[in-house]
Amino acid sequence: MIIGGVLIYTNQLVEKLRADSRRFLTYNAQLVANALSTDDQNLDFVFNEIINHISFPVIISVEPQKGIYAFKNINFPESMSTEERDKRLTGLILDMDLENSSVPIQYMETTVMYIHYGDSDLIRQLKWLPYIEIMVVTLFILMGFAGFQFIRNAERKGIWVGMAKETAHQLGTPLSSLLGWLELLKDRFQSASDQEVLADMEGDVQRLNQVAQRFSKIGSGVTLIPLESKDLIQPVIQYIRRRIPHWGKIINITVINPDNPIIMANLELFEWALENLVKNAIDANDKEVGEIFIKTTASGSRVVIEVQDNGRGIANRDRKNIFRPGWSSKKRGWGLGLSLTKRIIEEYHGGKITVQSAPGSGTIFKLELLGPQKNMSRR
Repeated sequence: MIIGGVLIYTNQLVEKLRADSRRFLTYNAQLVANALSTDDQNLDFVFNEIINHISFPVIISVEPQKGIYAFKNINFPESMSTEERDKRLTGLILDMDLENSSVPIQYMETTVMYIHYGDSDLIRQLKWLPYIEIMVVTLFILMGFAGFQFIRNAERKGIWVGMAKETAHQLGTPLSSLLGWLELLKDRFQSASDQEVLADMEGDVQRLNQVAQRFSKIGSGVTLIPLESKDLIQPVIQYIRRRIPHWGKIINITVINPDNPIIMANLELFEWALENLVKNAIDANDKEVGEIFIKTTASGSRVVIEVQDNGRGIANRDRKNIFRPGWSSKKRGWGLGLSLTKRIIEEYHGGKITVQSAPGSGTIFKLELLGPQKNMSRR
């Protein structure tokens, strides 16, 4: 509304100034006509003392076949010939008449001359004023939106970091106690069956400890080191394969890693991200026999890892939401896995994650990661 009001007001002001210019020229045209009926001295006075003080472009022409009579406030190079100048003036007359209709000078009820005029510098500046104001307002709106986005992202990141640190802290103390109790139980129960059970318990506790370590990494600076892709992928696949029977599914996981490229990564966080993607592929698979392929390829200074499944795919309307915190297609899902994965890959590893999917055609998550470099620290 404000911009519209400014546009209307400015246009009204421009039209008013144009009307004033036309009234002024109409008055001068009458003076010229009166001077023509007297003598040359009066005509010289009109041109030298009145028309000469006009501040906007003016051209006085006689009948078209007689050419240009005079012009004011129009500059040409000194080297320009008279023929070229008159040609330019003729073109300017056409442009001026498109902006403002010419003012006739009549003598004895016959039109003998025309005054053609253009807009003054003030009018030209006023015509640009609304557009300049629109650009300034738009710039301020964009700056405000960018500031709001920055603050919102900073708050969101602060929540993530706070939750991660608190979770790691809360898990740390009881995990240390559990590890101590396991050592006591190992000393007390020496039978093979008891030791096997205790070994499984220790594995689960170590797994919880690994989760706590992952959360602690989220809340602090991360150092990326060169690691072979097999050392990043195989531990995750081995863990997932042991868990698949408990989920009541038949899933074949195939790793295609012929060149074993080096990746700049943090072991704990990258394993977490890859584990989330593989679990997501398993959850989305409703086939009798599911297939998951993990492929690695080196592309220049970057390494591409693809996690592909033959599951039900992602609906087009849901694709833009899958990385949004809190969004989940599962009834009891938290909606944090893929959001956390995106944060790990893009913020902590300086990479990029994209998704290709269609309903009924499976899904491909593509990770673009940094290739071998010196050790790097990221926050």
